[in-house]
Amino acid sequence: MSYRALVAVPGLASAAAARDAFSRAGFETVAVTNFQDALDALRRSCPDLLATAMRLGDFNGVHLTIRAHALYPDLPVLILGREDDSRADAEGSGATFVAVTGDDIVMTTAAELVHGRRERGNPSIQ
Repeated sequence: MSYRALVAVPGLASAAAARDAFSRAGFETVAVTNFQDALDALRRSCPDLLATAMRLGDFNGVHLTIRAHALYPDLPVLILGREDDSRADAEGSGATFVAVTGDDIVMTTAAELVHGRRERGNPSIQ
């Protein structure tokens, strides 16, 4: 079974790298580079996972998480940030915060989020 991920990170090179990393982990991945494109993609369909950078231009990953959860309350969200970003803000919005240190930790956390939601029978995860 293939999981679908929406990844929102600024910059074309970063988006391509994130898309490739999530694809290597088995996700069908759509990568966008800004808040509005991510919101538009969410309005079109619900992914199995939303992964977003904490720093996303005029808006941030917490803003995107809040908007995503308004559409899909049980959508697992992974906010990718730096150690100096606010873990409390991310987690307070209902996301899991990961300080980006490499693909492995991000992919492991993403897989655990999706797998855990499916095991609990979450109807929003197809």
